[in-house]
Amino acid sequence: MTDGGEKPAKKRAKKDPNAPKRANTSFILFSKEYRNKVLEEDPSLSVVDVSKKLGVLWKEVSSEEKKV
Repeated sequence: MTDGGEKPAKKRAKKDPNAPKRANTSFILFSKEYRNKVLEEDPSLSVVDVSKKLGVLWKEVSSEEKKV
């Protein structure tokens, strides 16, 4: 038994570097397409501000367009 009721730390399994990556989500594909357009409109935006703007634009996109 450990002091203070803490659980012992679990060991992580090693990640296989050759394992296939997951598919990109609709938002990631949207972000890749629109990131440059947002930066062209206002190049002074920081990375965080660009991400916020992309989030706002994503909310305005219809659900039919999100499926693509």
